Amino acid sequence: MRFVGIDLAWAEPHGSGVAVIDEEGMVRRASGNIFTSEEICTFGYLDGDEDAVIAIDASLIVKNSQAQRPVERQLTSIFGPYDAGPIPPIPVMQRFVLMDV
Repeated sequence: MRFVGIDLAWAEPHGSGVAVIDEEGMVRRASGNIFTSEEICTFGYLDGDEDAVIAIDASLIVKNSQAQRPVERQLTSIFGPYDAGPIPPIPVMQRFVLMDV
């Protein structure tokens, strides 16, 4: 059994994050530079026979026209100086639904 966490990027030019953790809780692999669906499956060993629990972080609906959630603003203020802040969705991408709340 393994656990695979996937943080999908907003677009393939930006790297997605993938982490693989074994049943003892040890991180076996982790990367923030995975670009295609095929790379995600290969890196996460999702093409094998071993059981896996998979968690995916991928916001499909952005509930404000600013396209940035409060938590993203907070994380950017803390980690932005280190070039490690989150990348919010790009409003012009038509696959996202923008809504004012």
